Amino acid sequence: MLTRGIRLVHRWLGLLLALPLLVQGLSGAVLTLEPVWPEFHDALTTTGPVSANAVLTAASTAAPPGMRAARYRPGAEGSAATIVFSPTDNPRGPALVQRFDPVTALPLGAAAPVSGVMNWIKRLHQNMLLPQLGGRQLWGWVGVGLLLLTVLGIPLWWPRPGQWAAAITVPRKARGVRLYRALHGATGAWLMVMLLATSITGIAQGFPQTLRQVLGLPSSRPPQPARPIDGVRPLPDLDSALALARQAMPGLDVRLVFLPAGAEPVRLVMAPPGQDGATAARSVTVDGAGTRLLSVQGTPPANEAALRWMHDLHEGTGLGPVWRGLVALTGAALPVFGITGLMLWLLKRRNRRRIAAARAQAEA
Repeated sequence: MLTRGIRLVHRWLGLLLALPLLVQGLSGAVLTLEPVWPEFHDALTTTGPVSANAVLTAASTAAPPGMRAARYRPGAEGSAATIVFSPTDNPRGPALVQRFDPVTALPLGAAAPVSGVMNWIKRLHQNMLLPQLGGRQLWGWVGVGLLLLTVLGIPLWWPRPGQWAAAITVPRKARGVRLYRALHGATGAWLMVMLLATSITGIAQGFPQTLRQVLGLPSSRPPQPARPIDGVRPLPDLDSALALARQAMPGLDVRLVFLPAGAEPVRLVMAPPGQDGATAARSVTVDGAGTRLLSVQGTPPANEAALRWMHDLHEGTGLGPVWRGLVALTGAALPVFGITGLMLWLLKRRNRRRIAAARAQAEA
């Protein structure tokens, strides 16, 4: 009786979440693999030392009306530096991005909206394209559903003694209900650990503020930036800030620089060369004049490290190509559960109707 109840909950919850999990799985697989796709960099006009101040000055001159340079990303070797502009009165408003030659400081094209197919997929995966309607939290509840499906599926799949090989394989000659049941069970068996990891970390991504409270961390919502005095905002000495940060964190590369709107310090995110995960990131703050090192965040405390691990585990970053591949494979496999589960339900309904019709005909 208990098994029947578990089967019913698993079946109807799976049918309800089949489409959301398909969308979440495929979009997640694309986003996981996107950072390792080949990049085509702009051809630079010259070679030599990078002048971040020159890039920032050129970006401030080229800033669209009502926008300010908010983030600076140094270009990798042979590629352009990037400036992200945000509205001066709304740091979370629509952003523009522009690329610059890191030596001549010449713009490589005009500032363009941060949009495109990949940005649309990212927003779909993060908040269902409904940022103002709790889309992130809705995905969090889908993660809860995936966790329940995985946990409930384990006892339904668990094989009897001597049948373990059959439980993790798909017979070559299987057809119909047998094929879909074997594919459903074998896929779940091979990806069981990844499904648990993906669902748990997905819940964490869906309810970030709740998780921060549980871990004893302050809210991640940034404070409103200070207003420039009399409308004048002196540019920070970015070259000096970069030099101080590299001196404080030798051997680390600057990954991203958050530029101040007023009197705030410059914040630099650094990481070991080639590492893209949040777990490896370190933070340095420098005053706008580039003369004083204000803070250095080395190894984060345990609660902050746990939050970063959740991020990296879910996105497949910073943990090597094998984990990234497994995360992408798990996302791509989520539609398999929805399709095979739906086909099992439809085929069983069809078979029951055929049996009922045959019985009715035999009794007639």
